Amino acid sequence: FPFQSAMMETRHVLRLPCSVWGISESEGVSAYGTETNMVPVFSTQHLSPNREIVILTANEIYKLYVLRPIEQLRSLLAKFTADSDQVSAFFKLLRQGQASAMCVHLASDTNHRVAAGAAQCYFRYGGEPKILSPSVPPEDRTNPQVYLGKAVVGPDILYSDKLHGLGLYLSRILRPLWKTPLVQRTHGVLFEPLFNERTLELIRERLLHLRDFLDTNPSLRNAPSPLEPISTNTSLNSSLFKSTLHSNLDTTDPSHHRQLQDALRYESGQFQSLYHIADLSIELMSLLSLLCQHRLPLIVQALSKEQQQDLTIMTYSDLLLVCRQVTTALLSALLARYQFAATSHLQISYIPE
Repeated sequence: FPFQSAMMETRHVLRLPCSVWGISESEGVSAYGTETNMVPVFSTQHLSPNREIVILTANEIYKLYVLRPIEQLRSLLAKFTADSDQVSAFFKLLRQGQASAMCVHLASDTNHRVAAGAAQCYFRYGGEPKILSPSVPPEDRTNPQVYLGKAVVGPDILYSDKLHGLGLYLSRILRPLWKTPLVQRTHGVLFEPLFNERTLELIRERLLHLRDFLDTNPSLRNAPSPLEPISTNTSLNSSLFKSTLHSNLDTTDPSHHRQLQDALRYESGQFQSLYHIADLSIELMSLLSLLCQHRLPLIVQALSKEQQQDLTIMTYSDLLLVCRQVTTALLSALLARYQFAATSHLQISYIPE
């Protein structure tokens, strides 16, 4: 970590009082499986435990933990405030939403000080969107003249690190399943799932925390109306309002004020889209868990031959975004199995729409 003595990279030699009998790395529960060692730590740290080295000696057992960036930020927030030089240096070092993605994760931390500090950092260092060029016709992007009856290209927007960070966090949560096939044929007949309930529950838990974060900060998805002045009486989160006042745009200028409102409005639409994807993913995770609990091979057999063939080449992203008919068919087959095995104690506790 250059230029900051408080975050300088160091090395430390641990001297043990006795001979070492063995050294091994403990394997934690990860949604990525063996893939963890093949991708950058930034992409896996939200769903994987940090590395734990176990050292067995003649007298006792030592455990060493390798701190990843997210543990480093957590340690800083546990000791310092969001406006401290140490935390500020961390955000200057990690750009393009990387640190903001960690803040979204740490906002659900069990340590209240860490969670509150992460939420403050997210708005303090996340910046605000800016319009680089207004909406103009494609024939002449530099000409402000309005062409009636011609297509208008949307403005070039530099989105904030708040949006980049939340998008990174959501994509990294869904990454283990996004392009993974849902089922595979075994013995030519049975359809075995390529995911397990443990992974689904871990991802669903992270998605619930993400949705709770967006519900707690509704200003991210609710931009001011075109005629609404930017003031402390708006629906904007107070932290977002404070960061907006420090923008390079002069909010006293009507044109700059309008550009700022337009940028916030465009970005709030992106936040709403991410919220919709997270909400649908939570419902789909619940459905997949139910399918695993009630023997997916038997449920798939109730589908048509064409739907079974589609399911063998289908990924999670296909099921979420385009293959609604297959999702409906799986849900209907699940309900039929409930009715077939109906007993006095069997109830449907939750079925996603």
